[in-house]
Amino acid sequence: MQRIAYLPFLIILLSLTACSPPTGMRVGGIEYVYSEAQGRAFHAASTEAESLPEAFDIESIYTEGAVLRNDLIMELLSIRGIKFIETQIRRSTYEPTEGYGYLGMSYIRGEPGLNIGRRELDKTYARIELSESNDPRCIQKSWLPGSIANRIDYPPFLPGTCIALTIIDQPTSRYRLIYEGKHDWGPPFGHWTLIDVSSGNRLGSITTADSAERPQNGNTGHSFLSWRIRRAPGSFPIHPQTVLRRIVQPTQVPEGLSLTKGWADGPSVKRVTIESVEKVFLNKEKYNDIFNRQIHLEGWIATINDAKQARWGSHLTELLDWKQRTLTHLEFEHGKYGYWSSRGVEAGFFVFQGFGNKRSANPLYRFDTEGRFLWVVLVEPPDVDPTEFCGLGPYNVQATSDYVILHVQCGYVAGHSREEQAAVALKIRRRDLPRF
Repeated sequence: MQRIAYLPFLIILLSLTACSPPTGMRVGGIEYVYSEAQGRAFHAASTEAESLPEAFDIESIYTEGAVLRNDLIMELLSIRGIKFIETQIRRSTYEPTEGYGYLGMSYIRGEPGLNIGRRELDKTYARIELSESNDPRCIQKSWLPGSIANRIDYPPFLPGTCIALTIIDQPTSRYRLIYEGKHDWGPPFGHWTLIDVSSGNRLGSITTADSAERPQNGNTGHSFLSWRIRRAPGSFPIHPQTVLRRIVQPTQVPEGLSLTKGWADGPSVKRVTIESVEKVFLNKEKYNDIFNRQIHLEGWIATINDAKQARWGSHLTELLDWKQRTLTHLEFEHGKYGYWSSRGVEAGFFVFQGFGNKRSANPLYRFDTEGRFLWVVLVEPPDVDPTEFCGLGPYNVQATSDYVILHVQCGYVAGHSREEQAAVALKIRRRDLPRF
């Protein structure tokens, strides 16, 4: 997946080098020069990568090149299960930031790597890992690149997480991603190689046109190796500052009921009616709790608080199990579906497409926390003007002790307080539904 996202950048890069002399760019005060050799190295690396293992299951990594992408740093320290990352410190020679240290580089939005300032100018190496925000080793948030700062408080990270920095004399990781200058093609070609220093085994090696002093920003040889570093889910302890993301596939519904078509019909499917339709006005906190839990930090905090009290927390399409510290996402094989998780003792998932402009019954599906199909009913549309829905379908499903409520998002209503947002609540009595 990451390699696919990487290709457009390489295509642009290769096209530029084909029609113009080598040019450079400055990232974190360091000059990076593109050349035709980079294109040749990319084609070689693409072929060599086909023989690499699907994953390198290692617990920590030292990267000599200091070219780890910022988004990969975040993945390695969370869902990929790496304990810590050690890297060289790249000192800026650019006058406004001369002497500043940077860890990792990124071509995403042209942002630099982690800025560690002018700490211990005589040191060459640093270690980064996750910690709590009260740790004095934390890199201050204003120094974080946008792709890190915008993710650090959201799942799979717990609020209050930071990137902790330790300046070290020498790398300690058993696994190291190093530059090797010898290559059959001669200069400027070499290899990026992943080695196990305890045994001397070379786990993988990829052609590059880099040098040890000037690793290219987004270099392919380094990338093909670093993006395959991951530990198998369940094989490592969950870090205290993260939850484990888990994807489950829904089990097949009974024959004749198709999630692919988003439709269920037939005499054996129970039909239920909506008991009441009510337009409600909600304050910002309540409105965001229903419709925008995945967008706002307050929603993630509320999800965690719910789960701490009752094990389960709903994060719209994801379900947090605090006991197991897992965040489960229900993933469908075909198409996109309107679905929501539900918290509490009835934790699980609802799937409902909404009525839209069709004035016919639509299915409401129920799955348990493991994605197993439980039941489906056909919900008859309410006998009201479609314009009362404020939109084309429910955007959230919630369960209370007495009702399952299909909420429709309306937004601001002219003539009403701007402090409140409108929604329509379509209520189905739970006693009319199968038990869950």
